[in-house]
Amino acid sequence: MAFEVEPGFVTQYNLIQRLGARYHRYSGRSYAGPTPETYYARVKTLRLGDAKVHDVVANLWTGEPGVANFAGNVGRSILRQFNVTFDAMRGAMYLEKNANWGKPVIFNRAGIVVDPVEGGQKVMTVLPGGPAESAGIAVGDLITRIDGCPPADDINDPAFLQAVGTRVALTVKRGDALRDVQVTLKELL
Repeated sequence: MAFEVEPGFVTQYNLIQRLGARYHRYSGRSYAGPTPETYYARVKTLRLGDAKVHDVVANLWTGEPGVANFAGNVGRSILRQFNVTFDAMRGAMYLEKNANWGKPVIFNRAGIVVDPVEGGQKVMTVLPGGPAESAGIAVGDLITRIDGCPPADDINDPAFLQAVGTRVALTVKRGDALRDVQVTLKELL
């Protein structure tokens, strides 16, 4: 997760149109269960205190505004660019740039959103025009192997974050049938 924006804030600032978001699908699960559907977009600059983070992947949540009194959440793909210190006594957080500073946040280059499940990764979203769609992968398919190995238990599987043009071999289960497909990664956001 990079940057999740609550529905009320998305609507108030017309972010779907302003950011040119075009993919609207399932966004994943959190500790509390499924999160709202989302538009995926790229934010050119996000300011965190004095630091500006560029090319941030954002989940623009849709649906009813939440009851929370906040605009969104900053996730690990942004925070990994900093050494983070929490000062609980003063209610402050300090961000110091680290060796990951300025490295781009990569959106899944296979064009899928998955949920880790028993036996693999369940495909929850297939983005139109993406490599997974071209390979015939559909919502509900189960990815059982990636490049011959069991998939990582991570929605941001490193195999799908490799360089544009990388070919990734997948074993996909649909019903009782297994098939092998290849996806050639490309930039989608």
